[in-house]
Amino acid sequence: MLECIYCNSSNIKKNIMSPNVLNSESDKKKLNSIELNSKEIAKIKKEFKKIKKFVETNFKYVGNKFTQEVKDIHYNNKKDKNIYGTTTQQERDELKEEGIELTTIPWIKEEN
Repeated sequence: MLECIYCNSSNIKKNIMSPNVLNSESDKKKLNSIELNSKEIAKIKKEFKKIKKFVETNFKYVGNKFTQEVKDIHYNNKKDKNIYGTTTQQERDELKEEGIELTTIPWIKEEN
């Protein structure tokens, strides 16, 4: 099953596409460019996996209680804690309106 790395949606559809047939030197150059892009994508995925490991090691996972935990830290002047978890887009928007900035990290699964 596929899942979007940005929104975690599993509603992914594939369009019918024609095969890529190499007819000329320019097509071969395009193919080389695509291979380089694949290498760059692999490098980026590797970096995101490093970030994920760092977060899992150094932050406390609070799951879907993330929004409440962030508000508790922000409003109750609790000692800054390193936490991570999940929110909905609506919760992220509400936190932003309250002046609480978040960073979203694409969560790469290990098998990717």
